[in-house]
Amino acid sequence: MVSSRLPDHPLLREAALTTANFLFRPLEMHRGNQGSALCILMNPVGIAIVRRVFGPPKIEFNNGERIVIDWGWLAEATVMASYGRIPDLREIVEAVVDEPRAEQRNREPRAA
Repeated sequence: MVSSRLPDHPLLREAALTTANFLFRPLEMHRGNQGSALCILMNPVGIAIVRRVFGPPKIEFNNGERIVIDWGWLAEATVMASYGRIPDLREIVEAVVDEPRAEQRNREPRAA
């Protein structure tokens, strides 16, 4: 979805695919609950991680054509294309905080 909105250039398409593959990587670990897997990187922290891993925007020249690859923008566009919004980090933090802790699970009566 993102690459179709970019100028038709192989470097940009490759960068968009690389970014999307990075953001969707948690699915490889847990396909059973896709929503939980995707929430790991599909948020502002994931976008910041992409910027940290891939670096700042870079400018390349190819046959006299100026190509700007902005990893952070590609990450934002991927999240927007997937969710229609950038999920608030608070949603992710609240999901983790609301998880029962191990000691709480151990105290609850078990079904026979």
